[in-house]
Amino acid sequence: MSLNIGSRILLAAALIVVTTFVAFILYFDLQQRSAIQDSLQSKLIETGSLATTGIANWIEGRKLLVESLGQNIARKNDSDSVKDLVSRPALANTFMFSYFGSASGEMLMFPPDELPADYDPRKRPWYSDAVTAGGSTLTEPYTDASTGKLIVTATTPVSSDGKIVGVVGGDIDITTLGELVRSVDLGGIGYGFLVNDQGTILIHPDTNLTLKPIAEAFPESTPTVQEGIDDVLNGSGDQIFTFFKVEGLPAVSWYLGFAIDRDLAYLSLTNFRQTSVITAIIAVLAIMGLLGILVRQWVSRPVLSMTDAMTRLANGDRSVEVPGTELKDEIGSMAAAVVVFKDNAIEMERLAEENEAATKRLAEERRRALNQMADNFEKNVLSIVETVAHASEQTQHVAKQLTASAEESNARAAAVSKAAAETTESVQTVASATEELSAAIREIAAQVTQSIQVASMAVDGVNNTSQTITELADAAERIGKVVGLIQDIAGQTNLLALNATIEAARAGDAGKGFAVVAGEVKSLANQTDKATGDIQTQVHGIQSSSTRSVTEIGDITTTIERINEFCNAIAAAVEQQGAATQEIADSVQRAASGTQDVSRNVSAVSDASTMVSDEARALLQSSNEMQALAGKLRQEVIGFLKTVRDN
Repeated sequence: MSLNIGSRILLAAALIVVTTFVAFILYFDLQQRSAIQDSLQSKLIETGSLATTGIANWIEGRKLLVESLGQNIARKNDSDSVKDLVSRPALANTFMFSYFGSASGEMLMFPPDELPADYDPRKRPWYSDAVTAGGSTLTEPYTDASTGKLIVTATTPVSSDGKIVGVVGGDIDITTLGELVRSVDLGGIGYGFLVNDQGTILIHPDTNLTLKPIAEAFPESTPTVQEGIDDVLNGSGDQIFTFFKVEGLPAVSWYLGFAIDRDLAYLSLTNFRQTSVITAIIAVLAIMGLLGILVRQWVSRPVLSMTDAMTRLANGDRSVEVPGTELKDEIGSMAAAVVVFKDNAIEMERLAEENEAATKRLAEERRRALNQMADNFEKNVLSIVETVAHASEQTQHVAKQLTASAEESNARAAAVSKAAAETTESVQTVASATEELSAAIREIAAQVTQSIQVASMAVDGVNNTSQTITELADAAERIGKVVGLIQDIAGQTNLLALNATIEAARAGDAGKGFAVVAGEVKSLANQTDKATGDIQTQVHGIQSSSTRSVTEIGDITTTIERINEFCNAIAAAVEQQGAATQEIADSVQRAASGTQDVSRNVSAVSDASTMVSDEARALLQSSNEMQALAGKLRQEVIGFLKTVRDN
């Protein structure tokens, strides 16, 4: 349950007032209780002291009469004198019986009473106790057999010349003592009773409890018979018990007890508590009523008015008047704060309108900026894409030309290989002829003629081979130029890919796809550049081999020309045939070695041409892929620009 501020203030005030009154009541309750305890204790001590003194004096007076009787009998202990002494009026009015038991067993008493024939006073407890005590004694109360009254006996031994001649005694009816005990004034809050140190009740307002244990009189809270009042007063239970010892009693210990009703003893405290509670309730109700009126007038009503004004402000009513601005208290401070809130709300509405207009203006400017950025992006990126596509087409064209040139180089290399084979065959024929020349000098003329013919054929073959190798060198040079062109294209492609990567980075997330495509283009350009570098190396190898072949063929031509010279000189100088034959053999060996080198170089040219053809095909395939990627990039750029412009 939610409480309003007025209820909370009243509740807090009620708690404070109630707490104050409770503290006030508890404090005065403690003070009142302490005062009552002190007063009760003083009263009980005073009353107990007076009562026990009265009881002691009452017993003491009767004891003195018995002692006086004993003293008189000690002086005159003959029977007549004793009878006269025990029958004196003072004794007769005080004791039920006064008597003397002699040491010889004689019993004299007044008023006279019939005793059993075998009655011997010396065997009675009152006699033996007095003799044993050597002085006055007092018995515990007991019921007289003849009268049924509760009596005690006061005795004292009688001595003459240092010898006990008997014991005098007097039976005291303690009815008077009971009246004395019951006459103790406790102000109506309790009663007195007499007990001995064994806890036996001697006198009690309820005569049925006479000579009964104290536990029967107080079964629920049996008190301990001992002097004291503090512990008893601070105890718990319905009654308060206190005991005062009766001093000066011979041979017995009696206590005067007071049984105090706790509720009656603290009745004034109970009345004070009730009065205090009622007064506190009335005061709290009166204070709460007055506080309720004041809180409603000074707090609740202004707060409700302020709440209504704030609610209207919260609902958008900025024309509301704020109440309480003229006050100088907390309500006035609240009103001033609400006025500030109102002014801030009006200012916030104005700022909101300006913010909305600024937002629309910024959105329009953002739209224009995006469109302009899209146009610039379209202009730059699509032009790059077109350039890449055009470069791809040029690369395809060059790759096709490179493939055709490689195939032509293969064909020419095959022709050179065939001519080299023919040259090798011719050289081998010359070698055979030289051997035959060495074996048959006689057939020199015929063989010289044949050698001249063979040498002519060799010259023609060598010339053809030299021409073929020269053409191969020219083709290799053209291949080198084509490879250089491919390298230039690859470098341009690499540059375009770099520019495309930079533009994609500027475009941010939207240019990630284009950046991937640009990376692929750059990778293909690098591969093309590497391949053309390898081709350039092979072409240089072909050119170097062709140069060596031309040199060696020149050597062959020189050798064959010398053979012709030798053949023409054979007829004139047969004696020099051996040396000439040896030179011919050496020349043939060199020619054979040269033709083998030509064959190997031609094979290398063929392999290089095949490699150039393969690289050209790979370049053609890469160009096709690059052109496809350029088309895909064009579509991605168009889609990206459409998304930017739509948003």
